[in-house]
Amino acid sequence: MNNDVLREFDDMPLVPPPAPPLRVIGRALRGRCPVCGQGRLFRRLDTLPSCTVCHFHYEREAGYFTNTIALNYTIVGTLLTLIVAPIAYFSPFPVWQMLTGALALAVVLPLLFLLPVRALWLAVDVIVRPPQPVEFTEAAAPEPRTKDHPADP
Repeated sequence: MNNDVLREFDDMPLVPPPAPPLRVIGRALRGRCPVCGQGRLFRRLDTLPSCTVCHFHYEREAGYFTNTIALNYTIVGTLLTLIVAPIAYFSPFPVWQMLTGALALAVVLPLLFLLPVRALWLAVDVIVRPPQPVEFTEAAAPEPRTKDHPADP
């Protein structure tokens, strides 16, 4: 084999071996990197750019998590229908109370499902399309601060 070809890949990071699908989904739903299971996936309500341990890029392409909005909308709409419709049909509550409760659920449920839906989206994609070496990068080392040239002005 040609040594020049092997040298091209010397600087590429190693890809962790694929985990069983249920383990990948479990890692993601716990808010961990679906590839290594160690790095965090979220900070508050935002997805981190990459894993701090294995350096896997979570947003695998531009607009990667855009479809999670539609998926979240579908899940929340289905749940609202399954919760509110029977209550509206069988309950003696006045209409204004049912609408108030439905509005509260319509605000809270999308926020509750935002992170799990994103995690599930990434986990299923990692199962279907295993990570490639180009999706891993080493984190850049922070620049040292000096008295003459502080890093933050």
